[in-house]
Amino acid sequence: MIPNTTHPESPIGPESEARLVRIQGVPRLNPGISAFAQPGVVESESLSSNAGGAGEEGRALLGNVSEYPLLDHVSLAKHLDLVDFESATAVTGSRWYYLKNEAALLELALIQFATQRAVKAGFMPVITPDVVRPEVVQACGFQPRDEASQTYWVSTVAPGSLKSTTPEGAHHHQHSALCLVATAEIALAGMNLNRVIEESQLPIKMAGFGRAFRAEAGSRGAEVKGLYRVHQFSKVELFALSKADPGESDRILEEIRAFQEDIFEELGLCYRVLDMPTEELGGSAYKKYDIEAWMPGRNGWGEISSTSNCTDYQARRLNIRYRTNKIRQQQQQHQQPQDTAAAAATPSSSASNSVVSTEFVHTLNGTAMAIPRIIVALLETYQQPDGSVRLPECLWPFMAGIKEIHPK
Repeated sequence: MIPNTTHPESPIGPESEARLVRIQGVPRLNPGISAFAQPGVVESESLSSNAGGAGEEGRALLGNVSEYPLLDHVSLAKHLDLVDFESATAVTGSRWYYLKNEAALLELALIQFATQRAVKAGFMPVITPDVVRPEVVQACGFQPRDEASQTYWVSTVAPGSLKSTTPEGAHHHQHSALCLVATAEIALAGMNLNRVIEESQLPIKMAGFGRAFRAEAGSRGAEVKGLYRVHQFSKVELFALSKADPGESDRILEEIRAFQEDIFEELGLCYRVLDMPTEELGGSAYKKYDIEAWMPGRNGWGEISSTSNCTDYQARRLNIRYRTNKIRQQQQQHQQPQDTAAAAATPSSSASNSVVSTEFVHTLNGTAMAIPRIIVALLETYQQPDGSVRLPECLWPFMAGIKEIHPK
């Protein structure tokens, strides 16, 4: 797969070359733990300068040491009876889970909170299918048939059945199998397959809710603990179509990023924004930002969101275009005054001037709310000395009157 081109200002290289854009808030630290001793937390002067100062005075602003030990979300979830990992492992396998009690309400509250904010910001709400054709997945820049695929497949042919072992059955499976989506971005992009849009309708902005399914083959270590890296999760995804103008799509990219930051600030999370380097852009992204929240139980940052400008990479593969009057305008600009007068006298001139062309749109995407990781960040950020968790005020209207989570 040939990837998209990259933004001229994107950092070049691996993840370690990511450029810090800004930090919002102050990390909450465990007693005796320094944020500056943690890899990838505060290791450059740019971090301290973004915190409001330089040198030691600026660095001091980046650590708010707790007066009591801070637990990780797994310990908190067990203490508060919020998540059942054991039953899910028995029923489905590792890295699946049951949310229960206040955690179940918290997922629904976060979905409502993000969706309502998105609608107020001009995004059209959409509930997407979670199953799509593999050609749509591939057109969006993912590789569903790759050997190291992160994709779950859905088929009506049972493994080991006669149908699956015969040539006819194998052919049927290959051409009828569907994919569980890794993100609602795929379904939202596919919603516009083979579409021609009027230029006056752009930009189009959508907020899709769906489930994300990821096989996460090869992942291991601390990141697979608890809710941080799971096989299925709920997600509110932002998606936009814009004119084929890099300046216009970059403006919308910044608009999506600002919306994401507004949500995380309202939730009271400490987060940082990173301009991601070329090796982290995937196949489709021209420019990408990651947003990472400070998670006290991890003593480090954890990714909670990203947003990308894919320019026309996905649109070319999905055949999403818009009608533009660019040709008409160019004809009028190059037409001499005498030509204009002569053309006005001929019946065919209006037809000539009404000629329009189509161009491929630019597509953009961004995560408004990846539920499990936001739950991780909220539990660890808002934990109190007695092991209870105070909820941010913006979620109270969606929590059935619950403002704090206490042990049962």
